Parts: sequence; C-alpha cells; structure tokens
Amino acid sequence: MSDRPGVDGPPGVLDALFAQLRLPRRIVAEIETIARAVVSLSDTADERLKSIDERAGALVEGLGGMGASLSQLESTVEELTGLEAMIEKRMEALRGDLNERMLAVEGQLHEIQAPINQLAQDVVEIKALLPDPADGPIARLKDQLTKD
Repeated sequence: MSDRPGVDGPPGVLDALFAQLRLPRRIVAEIETIARAVVSLSDTADERLKSIDERAGALVEGLGGMGASLSQLESTVEELTGLEAMIEKRMEALRGDLNERMLAVEGQLHEIQAPINQLAQDVVEIKALLPDPADGPIARLKDQLTKD
C-alpha cells in the first residue's frame, strides 16, 4: 500500500524516492499546525490584553477620583488636628483654672473649720443650759388640761 491516498498497490520506485521528502512534509504540516495554534493564541491574548487595557483605563479614572477624595480627607484631617491641638490647650487651661479654684475652696474650708467647730460646741453648751421642755410651765399646763 502506498502512503498516498487513493493509490493501491505495492510501493514503487517513485514512492521510495519520495519517502525522503515525506518526513519533511510531515514536519512542515506539524509546524503549520503549531503556527495556526500560535496565531490563535496570539489573537486570544490580544483580545484579553485589550480587555485589560479597558479595565485599566477605568481603574485609572477611578484612581483620579480617589486622589481628589484623598486630598479632601487630608485637608479635613489637618483641620481636625488643629482643632485637637486647640481643644488640648483649652483643656489644660480649664484643668489649671479648676485646680486653682479647688485649692482656694480647700483653703476657705480650712479657714472656716475652726469657727464651725466652735459654733457646734457653743450649741451643745446652750442646749445643756436650757431647761428640759418636758418639765416647763407649758408642759405642766398641758398636763393640767389633758388630765382625765
């Protein structure tokens, strides 16, 4: 049988001569197949790269918007940092003022503690000098009026 399609019979002299050429034809056919596959892969890669380029363009546009947002955030953070510093200064001033006032109140309490203690002692002494209300003239009158 011959390697050529449609030809039956024993291999001839021409077949023997062309046998040397058949191997390169097969190699050329394989190379053509590989070349077609590479072209197909190249087309697929080209389509995917275009898709990636489009997506990257959209991302770049989005990043531009984010840059503006970040600059606004940075300015807001700077404002807040300034406000924080101002609040800290005011809090320190309030703490100092409160400390001064508390020390003044403590001093005043210390000054009036002795007179208050003296006043409490005087009240106890006056109470001891007063007659017993249960033994006074009003108590006796009450006893007279309420006797049964």
